[in-house]
Amino acid sequence: MSDYQIPSTKEMLEAGLHFGHQSRRWNPQMEQYIFNKTSNTHVIDLEKTYAGLENACDYLYTLAKQGKSIIFVGTKKQASAIIKEEAKRSGAMYITERWLGGTITNFRQIKGNIAKLIDLELGLKEGRFKNYTKKERLDIEREIAKLELMVGGIRNLKKVPDAIVVIDIRKEKTVISESARFNVPVIALVDTNSNPKGIDYVIPGNDDSIRSIRLVTKTLADAVEAGYLKFGKVGAEDTDEADAEEKELKDSDIVKVQSVKTFEEVKTEQEEIEEFEEQVKKVVETEDDEEDVKAEVKPKKTVTQKISELGLSTRAENALINAGYEKLDELKDMLIDDLKAIKSMGEKSAEEVFEFISKKK
Repeated sequence: MSDYQIPSTKEMLEAGLHFGHQSRRWNPQMEQYIFNKTSNTHVIDLEKTYAGLENACDYLYTLAKQGKSIIFVGTKKQASAIIKEEAKRSGAMYITERWLGGTITNFRQIKGNIAKLIDLELGLKEGRFKNYTKKERLDIEREIAKLELMVGGIRNLKKVPDAIVVIDIRKEKTVISESARFNVPVIALVDTNSNPKGIDYVIPGNDDSIRSIRLVTKTLADAVEAGYLKFGKVGAEDTDEADAEEKELKDSDIVKVQSVKTFEEVKTEQEEIEEFEEQVKKVVETEDDEEDVKAEVKPKKTVTQKISELGLSTRAENALINAGYEKLDELKDMLIDDLKAIKSMGEKSAEEVFEFISKKK
């Protein structure tokens, strides 16, 4: 019997996993996962969803059993609280506010932010700042809160992650792009309006409904939790064997080995999620959605321009290229602080790039 359970197709049906987008907004690459079209809305084949979820769980269980690092990513309103809750429960890491550009491609900088967060928290706990002025302590607390939002969920990340779980690949384009560049496997819940190309483990299903997101995320988290528990158990067994051997050699010299801790819990408690509709109505589309579709069909030339073609200063251009950025669309969601954090960028160069991005939006 498996250490985790895959929900039945009936449970998936009750959660609304089969609801796709309107047929006029579909992506042809998702055709193989579509069962039928009803009232101009696509219906997802739940048999394919079951198979995809089962394969993804098996893979995550295997990784977790080896103690590998796994990150759950979901920044949309419906998913963020669920992702945070399930990732913390399973022992995995998470990003629910915003994926910082360069989290994988410029991990050295991210690692520096993590170290800074841990150091400031430790200093606050040890009373290192007790002689500071009230304003200085307040600034430190604000800095901790800011870093917590940025990297709090991945504070235990020591290297590039071994796998990433994503909810809504259209919203998390930067995650998919950076993962592909470093060959990091991606497990994703993919709706009918998305392109599954580049996703290693596709779970076709509704990525807008809270119920469907919760069902899929909980199932994946169960597999991760079971794997990490297995990893901890194996570590404890290895320790017992080592102690027994040591005792045979020298009975008076017993080595005490601490039990394995896979991941530490972060200090921030989960925020309450707002009441949301159980099923997002996909039949009613706004004019903004229509404009987004047109923009996908005919992207602006400037969005796909290469960094080397933008006419930036040499310092700004070299800093971006060295950090792994190749095209303008990879920068469009970056803030001025993100740009300043890039190695060798400099404040003036960061302001130059940010001004350029703002004009192209």
